Amino acid sequence: MSGRTVEEIYQKKTQHEHILARPDMYIGTIEPVTEDVWVYDEADNVMKLRKCTWTPGLYKIFDEILVNAADNKVRDPHGQTTIKVWVDAARGLVRVYNNGEGIPVQRHREHDLWVPEMIFGHLLTSSNYDDTEAKVTGGRNGFGAKLTNVFSTRFEVETVHSRSRKKFFMRWRNNMLENEEAVITPCDGPDYTVVTFYPDFEKFNLEGFTEDMVLIMQRRVYDIAGCTDKSLCCYLNDTRIACRSFPEYVDLYPTMGEERKPSSYSRVNDRWEVCVRVSNVGFQQVSFVNSIATTRGGTHVKYIVDQIIAKVTDQAMRKSKTEVKPHMIRPHLFIFVNSLIENPSFDSQTKETLNTPKARFGSTCDLPASLIDCVLKSSIVERAVEMANSRLNREMAMKMRNTNRKQILGIPKLDDANEAGGKYSQRCTLILTEGDSAKALCTAGLAVENRDYFGVFPLRGKPLNVRDASVKKVMGCAEFQAVSKIMGLDLSQKYTSTEGLRYGHLMIMSDQDHDGSHIKGLIINMIHNYWPDLLKVPGFLQQFITPIVKARKKGRGNNDEGTISFFSMPDYFEWKNAVGEGIKNYELRYYKGLGTSGAKEGREYFENIDRHRLNFVYEDRKDDDDIVMAFAKDKVDERKRWITEFKANTNINESMNYNVRNVSYSEFVHKELILFSVADCERSIPSVVDGLKPGQRKIMFSAFKRNLVRSLKVAQLAGYVSEHAAYHHGEQSLVQTIVGLAQDYVGANNVPLLYRDGQFGTRLQGGKDHAAGRYIFTRLTDIARRIYHPSDDFIVEYRDDDGLSVEPFYYVPVIPMVLVNGTAGIGTGFATNIPNYSPLDVIDNLNRLLSGEELQPMKPWYFGFTGTIEEREKGKFVSSGCATVRPDGVVHITELPIGTWTQQYKKFLEDLREREIVIQYREHNTDVTVDFEVFIHPEVLRQWVAQGCVEERLQLREYIHATNIIAFDREGKITKYLDAESVLKEFYLVRLEYYARRREFLLEQLQRAALKLENMVRFVNEVIDGTFIVTRRSMKDVLKDLKQRGYTPFPPQQKKKMSSTTIVDEEDNDGARKILPDVFEFESVPLCEQVIGKILCTAEPEEINMWKGVLVEYDYLLSLRMVDLTVEMAMYFRTKREQMLNKHNFVLSASSKDLWREDLDLLRSDIEKLFDERRREIALIQCKKLEKRQFFDVSRLRVPLLSDAARKADRSLALRQSNCKREMSSKCASESFALLVDAGVRVSGLTEGSSICDINEARRKYGHSVAGGKRRLVRHDEVSKRGKFSSCGDQRHVSLSDGSDTDDCSIGAPSVSPSDATPATQKSRKISDSSYGFGIEGEVDIFFEDTVGEDFSEPATQANIVRSKSESPVLDFSAEYATEPKSRKRPRSIEDNDENTCPFYVDVVGEDVEYDSDQCIGFDACVF
Repeated sequence: MSGRTVEEIYQKKTQHEHILARPDMYIGTIEPVTEDVWVYDEADNVMKLRKCTWTPGLYKIFDEILVNAADNKVRDPHGQTTIKVWVDAARGLVRVYNNGEGIPVQRHREHDLWVPEMIFGHLLTSSNYDDTEAKVTGGRNGFGAKLTNVFSTRFEVETVHSRSRKKFFMRWRNNMLENEEAVITPCDGPDYTVVTFYPDFEKFNLEGFTEDMVLIMQRRVYDIAGCTDKSLCCYLNDTRIACRSFPEYVDLYPTMGEERKPSSYSRVNDRWEVCVRVSNVGFQQVSFVNSIATTRGGTHVKYIVDQIIAKVTDQAMRKSKTEVKPHMIRPHLFIFVNSLIENPSFDSQTKETLNTPKARFGSTCDLPASLIDCVLKSSIVERAVEMANSRLNREMAMKMRNTNRKQILGIPKLDDANEAGGKYSQRCTLILTEGDSAKALCTAGLAVENRDYFGVFPLRGKPLNVRDASVKKVMGCAEFQAVSKIMGLDLSQKYTSTEGLRYGHLMIMSDQDHDGSHIKGLIINMIHNYWPDLLKVPGFLQQFITPIVKARKKGRGNNDEGTISFFSMPDYFEWKNAVGEGIKNYELRYYKGLGTSGAKEGREYFENIDRHRLNFVYEDRKDDDDIVMAFAKDKVDERKRWITEFKANTNINESMNYNVRNVSYSEFVHKELILFSVADCERSIPSVVDGLKPGQRKIMFSAFKRNLVRSLKVAQLAGYVSEHAAYHHGEQSLVQTIVGLAQDYVGANNVPLLYRDGQFGTRLQGGKDHAAGRYIFTRLTDIARRIYHPSDDFIVEYRDDDGLSVEPFYYVPVIPMVLVNGTAGIGTGFATNIPNYSPLDVIDNLNRLLSGEELQPMKPWYFGFTGTIEEREKGKFVSSGCATVRPDGVVHITELPIGTWTQQYKKFLEDLREREIVIQYREHNTDVTVDFEVFIHPEVLRQWVAQGCVEERLQLREYIHATNIIAFDREGKITKYLDAESVLKEFYLVRLEYYARRREFLLEQLQRAALKLENMVRFVNEVIDGTFIVTRRSMKDVLKDLKQRGYTPFPPQQKKKMSSTTIVDEEDNDGARKILPDVFEFESVPLCEQVIGKILCTAEPEEINMWKGVLVEYDYLLSLRMVDLTVEMAMYFRTKREQMLNKHNFVLSASSKDLWREDLDLLRSDIEKLFDERRREIALIQCKKLEKRQFFDVSRLRVPLLSDAARKADRSLALRQSNCKREMSSKCASESFALLVDAGVRVSGLTEGSSICDINEARRKYGHSVAGGKRRLVRHDEVSKRGKFSSCGDQRHVSLSDGSDTDDCSIGAPSVSPSDATPATQKSRKISDSSYGFGIEGEVDIFFEDTVGEDFSEPATQANIVRSKSESPVLDFSAEYATEPKSRKRPRSIEDNDENTCPFYVDVVGEDVEYDSDQCIGFDACVF
């Protein structure tokens, strides 16, 4: 016992004594530790990992108070807005303040203590003991702030509880052992709580706060600022912390060893925020649970990391073609997690590690695809892949040094030749097939060959273009590694023969389509890039060709005797022309893919393998040059010339000859590979005639064929296109194309061809936010058939695909849609980017061409775009958004440049906010409009305005290039056009030719219809009067009688039947558009073979064919119904014949140009109607939005001043903000009224001064069925007077050139209301400096209002403020006072101080006022 008593050995301590004796159990160690800790570097505004010596226990007692303040935000989310922390190292105190609901100042009935006294001065007191209640606060065990009290020499609490109207103050001393009486005083002030404590430094073996300790405590304040709601402002030693959101907090952490980069951040839901960055120093994490910093992570971090690793592992494995382990990914992750966990449990009172199982989190965090995509695009995947590839490279290097093995293992799907790598390896051939199905065909065919000498390996997709590719990428190519290993190729060796290789021959067996040719080229390129001399070895590289068409005699069942195989389409067409009508005796089958051939055919191929084997031979240096030209990155210009010079109508002598046994590499490139390159361009580049790419054209063809006037699911339409238009690619890309044809947001289609029924994407994300194809519906728009006229379906040339007639080579729309909707695409050697143009401008220019006039230059135009597009140089335009600088320093952004999406721009504003250029911003965006209010730091804005670079700094300018207009011409050749007018001229020539064809077609059909009706009238009359007897006679007699009586036979037309979607209004005989439905009304359906057989069953066999033709020619008479053989129907047929003749005469008298002009007029009317409806829809959306609009009061925002000069400007800014708040209060009502006017809505009894309530009531009362009206304001280009503006102290003065002065006028302010606003009587008026005060360079609109009830005019002043050398603003302006032709009375009073007035607008609505919606309807202080 060492002389100690039992009492000395066994002790019992109170809770208070136990805390002081064993602090590590409650607050962690009280001994100093030295380790790397994140601290905030104020100078660089970043977090830095620094080696610090600090005391965890001291940090913990500080953190307990801070977490309490953060917890109060959860309890009072709307009332609490501030947390302030003071750390006074000199005095050794810490003070934490928070507003929001205070602690109840009342006595606890059970314990007879004040509630604040219990919370802060009695251990195990807590409000968190009810585990049945789900809480997301930091407190749990009832220690918390009491621990801080226990380890403090002095501890003070002050709180105000507004509901009890009392303030509580109490002080404890000597480690909570002593306390003063609580002081309770009445208080009517707002709620708040302040905790002040003086740590007992002796307990921590310290003399005071060390520098490292202060830095760590400061970082903890930044933690709270970043992980709490952005509505909470945090202050540290009276300085507001700029970081107010978790992404801003994360961005304080730099990427180690790299420049700071944007993070992959996502706010998954209200309880989870996750960010992923790249780490260079192993796995790192910064995480929070209910504002508690879990420095050692826990289950919440593992929950997130596991999801990321699973996704990255999957992506990395696909990218590296090898297995990637989680331990290869985790070291590259830097994870940030901010979570709210219900009733969390930790490993100890220090709360460094969360132990709560994920099943009890109270929420889930399924990482969104957007976050995963960002992670996958970061270097995390590359690093994991690089680690995996490094291992793979070592393994491959080792294996490739020992390649001449008898047997190869570890290559999936390889069927190795038995003699490969052995004594007879030179006789062996490795067959590379295009996919598994081709391998199955090959394996079936090899049943008739000696398998000892043939190996088979299927390629997965297209091999990599290894030329110019990095070593890492090449080594990551599984096909390259596999082929090299199977063949026994060594990268370090040069081969002049096949000796030493496992195979003596390499044969390519790919589909006989364009992609199959590309695969051949890529394999040739691979061998040529690494082992070029192997291509010179005779017979080394071969290709296996298969028939593309087979013609088999009909009636021979499965007997293939007499079957003719064709290995190229030119061979087939040559045979087809030679056979002529005899082709009807053959059954044709097209073989585009190897999967079409069966096992039996495979054996037939290999039985005659010499016929199907074609050797590549090397001739000269030109072979090398052509291979390099086709695949090298630096040969783009040569590839362009190569493709441009290619002619689509290559004759037989110029095509690939598959009847020979050898083909040179140069011949392959120029006669086969060129076809793939052209097809690749065709898929990506539109036709100049119809503006469609093949996929789009197939969709429109299918929609026309289906008569798609009722909504159909997009996914179903995609399936229909695949079936009826022979679409050979994935349906998902088809869905994307369908969606693209229907999109109409700003920057998409000016005139969509498909209708949007569902979410097809918006300008928020550039259309990427569309729903899946199975959820949305579409159909043809009403205007689609106005553009692609149904009558043109009969005169275009259709493609043939596997014997199926599909879409035409191109449609011939009424206007060039390639200009109307624009396009972009990248093909082989070519890329195109054609901007949108106004369809009305295009129609006007086409009318000029029709009249022989000169074209007017066109500039890009996008429907709904309210910004400006100006030409800077030839073919180069600048698209500018709209930004208005208000007097209170807020920049109101109402439009973005073309191609800049709303969400994309919001991220840009967040970046400016992080840099404190933007203090705050609000967004009122919709799916169709842009509306940002951005409060920029006054000093920054002042500099921008002075430099005239507001738009540039806010990235509100983007270039539109009209110099890369590339499209296929009518002959299928890629052509580069100089400008939009060049496109228009070529389209004009093509379209005019097709109007001539349409005219000929209409005349032919009308004449045919009239003649047919004449015969029908005669036939009905003769049947009625008994001259022609049909009943009780044989069909042969009837047919003989018809021929003898001279009835005109009409054989069935060979052309495609007219689509039923022809646009027809009511009965209207005017115009060629109303012709076609009547033309085909009497075109009978040809009788089928079965019906003909029944009718002619009594005829002799040798007579059947003769009478069959006659029967078909007269079926238009014989198929008449009984009801048609009446007097009334005879009169009807006679009337219809006269109509056909009238229409024939109309078309005969009209020229092709007349028909085109008529179509253009009708199309213009429909487009204007379409645009009016869309404008009205947008305007009404804006009106509804403005009903809820609130003024952005920036006067409450704390602005950090950057210089002394800014402090002076700040005083005037406050005044401007105050004035602007009152003026803006009526702006929403005024804008709502103006939008109604612009939308064509006129509401009786309202004026521009009407309140928002008045306008809303009128909208509810009248709805949308109100008469249209127009708006007219004074224009700025009617300027007549000159003057100067100068600054004199705080006042400014305007002197007009005629000697008169102006005063009491706010330059740049929203309104000016002189009582005598006439030019002759205008007196001197002073201009208040509070109107703007930034020293503007730009245009300022000044509107003068008239007095109430008097006759008035509308003067307008246009001012331009510039800086003089003395830095005082000088204003040069021109003023004009334009008076309306007749005076008007103001229908209601508008006074300056009236809350319902609209100082932003001058004009008012009266019954005799005409408005022009194209004119400006209002202004803010300065419009750029």
